[in-house]
Amino acid sequence: MIALGNPLAGDDAFGPRVLECLLQEKVDPSRVDLLDAHTDLLGAIGRFSDYGLVVLIDAVLDPAGNAGKPGEVVTVGEEDVGSWPNHSPGIHRMSPLLGLRLFRTLHPDAPTRIILVLLCVGSGEILSAGGFANDATVARGAEAVRRILMGMPRDQSEE
Repeated sequence: MIALGNPLAGDDAFGPRVLECLLQEKVDPSRVDLLDAHTDLLGAIGRFSDYGLVVLIDAVLDPAGNAGKPGEVVTVGEEDVGSWPNHSPGIHRMSPLLGLRLFRTLHPDAPTRIILVLLCVGSGEILSAGGFANDATVARGAEAVRRILMGMPRDQSEE
């Protein structure tokens, strides 16, 4: 699993806070690699093809509501974001959507599945200190990741 975000920037702390929650639960390290990529998804893309499944956890600016309503945690499969525009949600140098597309361009035959666990945030709210990345939302994000892990075969690693 790859957590994206800045823990000091309001809602952008969603990814690192979900990762922290999972670490406290002592997720089995023989089954799952956990990576806090901060705001540098590009630096992690080269490792995607080493895994059968990659889960990206991030807050996204989504004023058009492509993914969900502000404050909602959604799980989105790679196949579901194909029609989103290239300038779709993200506040980092590279959004999870563009990262996913870059990976597919560089590794078109990789069997890696990519799933996004996203906190939907409306325009301009991502850096608000009292925003959506609260304990309840982080718990929903961790639960979404746990559901993904329960569906993962024993011999498949996940980042």
